[in-house]
Amino acid sequence: MCNIGHANDVRFTLAHNSMYVTAYGFPSDIDVTEALYNSLSVQMVDSAERYLKTKAYRNDTIEYETYGRWGPEWSEKPMDGRTARRSFYTAFRNEVTERLLEARDRAADSVEVTGDDGSVTSGALVLASKSEEVDDYYKNNNNARGSYRGNGWEGRGKGTQSAGRKAGSRANLGSRGSIGTMAGAIS
Repeated sequence: MCNIGHANDVRFTLAHNSMYVTAYGFPSDIDVTEALYNSLSVQMVDSAERYLKTKAYRNDTIEYETYGRWGPEWSEKPMDGRTARRSFYTAFRNEVTERLLEARDRAADSVEVTGDDGSVTSGALVLASKSEEVDDYYKNNNNARGSYRGNGWEGRGKGTQSAGRKAGSRANLGSRGSIGTMAGAIS
């Protein structure tokens, strides 16, 4: 949700128990972010389930750190299904985030906004101004304390990462009909 929101100028405060988020941004951007999240999370889980059923992750290994007599040592072990799922999700999320940010940059570079007075402003400048406005509002209107650092390091098998990235590269970001009719969706 946070990665999708970032590409749409939405900021979040995560609940202390990570059970919900509070979104800050323009209503249309929040709507697009929620629609993309709902669509992409279903696609990610479905793709991961199909991948896990192939049992291809069993050919992957992950590195893990142990401590020996002379300090840290790295060993390999076979990947289990739970680790494969997390690895797949991470790769899918990373690929989708890259696609969304690239689409945002392309849109910013290709759009010009004409004002009421006839002046022309680049899309990048408009998006930068909007992003700054959201950041200012977020800083002045949330009561969050601390910061979220994610889940930390996780094992990643090369084959599983590749499968997750491929699935993320095929994910529907709204341009093929499911949410593509929504105004403002990133294609």
